[in-house]
Amino acid sequence: MRKLTLDSILDASHLSVQPEGEEFTIGDPVKNIFIRIPEEGAQVVRCLNGERTIQDVQDKLLNEFGFEVDVLDFADSLLDLDLIAKWDGEILTEEAAHENKMPQKLGMIFFGKPTLMIYGLLAASAIMIGLTSRLSFPLYQDAFVFDSIGKSLLYFFLISWVLTIVHEACHYIAASKEGVPVKFNLSIRWFWVVVEADMNGLWSLPKRNRYIPLLAGMIMDAVILSGAIIISGRISGNEFVFGTCKMIMLIQTYKLLWQFLIFVRTDVYYVIVTRLNAADLTKDALSFLLRPISKKYKENYEHLSSTEKTFAKNYGWMYVIGLVIAIFIYCMYTIPGAVFAFKEAMGQILIYKFNTVGFWDGMIPILIALFEAFLWGIGAYQTYARRRTTHVELQNH
Repeated sequence: MRKLTLDSILDASHLSVQPEGEEFTIGDPVKNIFIRIPEEGAQVVRCLNGERTIQDVQDKLLNEFGFEVDVLDFADSLLDLDLIAKWDGEILTEEAAHENKMPQKLGMIFFGKPTLMIYGLLAASAIMIGLTSRLSFPLYQDAFVFDSIGKSLLYFFLISWVLTIVHEACHYIAASKEGVPVKFNLSIRWFWVVVEADMNGLWSLPKRNRYIPLLAGMIMDAVILSGAIIISGRISGNEFVFGTCKMIMLIQTYKLLWQFLIFVRTDVYYVIVTRLNAADLTKDALSFLLRPISKKYKENYEHLSSTEKTFAKNYGWMYVIGLVIAIFIYCMYTIPGAVFAFKEAMGQILIYKFNTVGFWDGMIPILIALFEAFLWGIGAYQTYARRRTTHVELQNH
């Protein structure tokens, strides 16, 4: 089997190298592989340009930077991770240009500075109208626009998926504006099945270029929520439109609250991770919270640096806030809504005969629940498959 030697010449010039505080993220945006390494490793990657031998790189780092690095061992790791483009002139990785079908202009239109200012004005108007028109905070009953339980839930189901697609499409548009490819997956976050936009390629960009793609979905959620508030606050006499607006307000409020459940790695979580240059805030926060009752977490917390301990402490409290929000949306929306729908559906199924509209109207919620369970199974399988192959995740939903 072919082995690396100090005379080997490697080319890793295709890798992105981005500073993350005291460390660096390097990776291949095309292969969707990223790792976090110290400065010495980043210097090695910068020197592996297809012209120097490994010995030359090692000498250069020692003479110019004072770094004593086992370049041979590190380069072997890069080979194992499939992060080397050429080895002694032999091409190991074909350059694959990303075909970005989404025109960059579309990203500029939806997420350029002028448009973001308009979004801000729209949100301010919605807040004013919401306060002056005394609209009630969304309740789970707002999910039922029609008297028919089946018709209401089918309408709610379809609108929810349309809004989910809009959310993910905005991630796609904003990431495309930065030239980053996006893939969509079904995934499981705690009990929830979610659609997530895989934007790992953002790790190849400077931090300032990552925030809008990360927040694009939430921005559009807020815009749609604002539109629904404005319309419902001004419309009168059309119960269907008013009911639809209230339902959209319920869906978007739920989705925005859900983004603050940072322990399931939501959009807000990745914004925090990017801002703090942190690699695994969840593990550090759990170490802070559980250290009084767990020896394992106590030892992990004691090995953190002073900076990491500060982050873990602050993030730990946000973890608690996220749990409170989770309890709130479960108690306010998920559980009472599901219980109400189930009772109504079973009532109709038991009362009406098989060949009546009432029976099949009651069956619709059951069929929707079965379909959701099917999606949950697909999401669980895809989540398991990805965790076996992904080195650093940056996925939003």
